[in-house]
Amino acid sequence: MSDKGPPITKVVIENSLQSADYDGLLLVSSPNQLLKSTKLSTIINDAFSYDPALETETAVLPVPDLPAKRLVHAPTGPIDPDYDDVRVFKNAAVKGMKRALKAGVTKPLLVLEENPAFENTELVTLLGALQALYVPIQVREFDSSKKCPVQHLGVFTHNIDKTKEVVNLATTLESGRRVACDIGDADPERMSPPRIEQYINDIFSKSPVKIQVVKDLQQITKEYPLFEAVNRAAAGIERHQGRIVFLEYNPPDPSKIKETLFLVGKGVTYDTGGADVKINGNMVGMSRDKCGAAAVIGFLQIVKLLQPKQVRVVAGVGLVRNSIGPDSYVADEVITARSGARVRVVNSDAEGRMVMADVLCK
Repeated sequence: MSDKGPPITKVVIENSLQSADYDGLLLVSSPNQLLKSTKLSTIINDAFSYDPALETETAVLPVPDLPAKRLVHAPTGPIDPDYDDVRVFKNAAVKGMKRALKAGVTKPLLVLEENPAFENTELVTLLGALQALYVPIQVREFDSSKKCPVQHLGVFTHNIDKTKEVVNLATTLESGRRVACDIGDADPERMSPPRIEQYINDIFSKSPVKIQVVKDLQQITKEYPLFEAVNRAAAGIERHQGRIVFLEYNPPDPSKIKETLFLVGKGVTYDTGGADVKINGNMVGMSRDKCGAAAVIGFLQIVKLLQPKQVRVVAGVGLVRNSIGPDSYVADEVITARSGARVRVVNSDAEGRMVMADVLCK
């Protein structure tokens, strides 16, 4: 990962609970789950005997016979087979890791146990722990000392080969998720269209992912007229001017391509509603109207790392601010789309389809 992208937590593949490199253990379990770590199972069951509420509440328990000295146990609570899925382990891992940080743990060791009810329990649990360790981009930039809340995260399973497999996949997936969060969660100025363009260039430069940026206003007007309508009110302010970004990954040997994925993402960096302005406080949170584009860019980050040999990926994201002003597009306008279709605007707050339609057409 480029230094300009989100930092990835240092993950250590551990083969022993007796290691002295950790100051806390974290274990997620479900009701009546049989644990291979018998010592931890005994400690947890003893805790249940004197406080049954711990079957559903995260707790820090003493483990005097292990170097880490303490165990954060994060139970999933009851699992409804008609409703719940493996994400209950992710949710419990998030809570458990946050509790560990609150207890002052800086070198956690995550103990992953199999669960016969869910195939990917270990992977999803690790993803939850990594999610809890993510620090938003604006926090990192304001205070660089908060980039990494832990020194390292150890991961233990009862099969070292499986540990390696789970860690490799989880860190790759988390890298993409953090890219998406950097873009999607940041405020509308930190991740305005030009600054998202710069972020994309930072993380994909010198990689197999090719970048094409459309930002010339005349070209946008001619080739992306629906997008231009939304961009119109913001175009007069340089730091808010829209961008259309195309990302493309091709395997090293094009003859082996068996599938091509096409993705389009909505990247409205702030949605005021335009002339059909949002009222009654409904504008709060509209900087997250760019999360579709953020997800697409995060997915390309995963593709960059995995470099699949048989899959080609082509993506386009429309990055624009739906602003209010004398140049706002309004209801009743009729605009000829890139496809030649005549589009009548009914509500300027339905800008997503306007942003993506011309990109899809290309």
